[in-house]
Amino acid sequence: MAQSIKKITSYLFVLRFLRMLISVVSVTYTAKFFGVSVEKDMWVLASTFISTLISMFWGPLDEIFRTKFIYIKEQEGAKVALDKTSSLVGFVFTITLFMGLCIGIFHNQIAHLITSNMSNGSTAILAKLLICLIPSLLITELTNISISVLNAYEVYYLPEIVAFFSGILNIVAIIIFAPSLGIYALLIAQYFGIVFLMVLIVHFLYKKHIPLWGRLFNYNIRDAWTFIVFSLPLFFPYFVGQLNTFVQKYIAGIFGSGMISSVDYANQFMGILQSVLTSVLTTVMLPMLSKAYITN
Repeated sequence: MAQSIKKITSYLFVLRFLRMLISVVSVTYTAKFFGVSVEKDMWVLASTFISTLISMFWGPLDEIFRTKFIYIKEQEGAKVALDKTSSLVGFVFTITLFMGLCIGIFHNQIAHLITSNMSNGSTAILAKLLICLIPSLLITELTNISISVLNAYEVYYLPEIVAFFSGILNIVAIIIFAPSLGIYALLIAQYFGIVFLMVLIVHFLYKKHIPLWGRLFNYNIRDAWTFIVFSLPLFFPYFVGQLNTFVQKYIAGIFGSGMISSVDYANQFMGILQSVLTSVLTTVMLPMLSKAYITN
């Protein structure tokens, strides 16, 4: 197993490093086209707000899902594990849909609350971006769960390769649409990337006969609760961590136009490098160690 881990992590590190380079290029083009401005500030706030919601509600679940899935798969069989996962996907779909509906109804109030101490005109921009980003809530989380399932089946490289090409597509979209659409080019680029990733991940799940979508509207709450209870101890630290990230951006915005963008550019490079160094080991070791523990 040690040799296997070394081999897999080596390949995975190379793929993550390539993704890091793509992310750096993406940040560079974003800075070139949008620099530091009110529009870019509002984009950072809107995307951070959405990603914060995803991480607050589903981050702990994404973190422990593979461990619990492998445990159920080894103890009760693959069919039971997939049935329970289908219920989890249905539960996540329902709650995330409700979250999106709330944002859609209260987007003006949310935008006003967040931008109450910021420059004029920022509220309207933020409100529009929040509405436009609502579908990304659902797409992103369903993709996260799907990738975790593939990891649990020891499929590590495929999601990384797909994500790499998704990043390239993101950059191409920025270059093409930024001159004509302004800040909304980032919106199109994001959707190009995440929809492409989602479609291919679903395709490969289908090819590997891993059904996850059978209970979107007919899930068993008790089956979904099996995973949620297991992740409960992580909810508080995740909540505090994500709240800290968002508050950091909010406070930066109070000091003037462009400050949020400046802070975001600085954090991007540190975050990209950190994700490469830490996520590779957890991606590989969590499924392997879980399986090794269960099988003694």
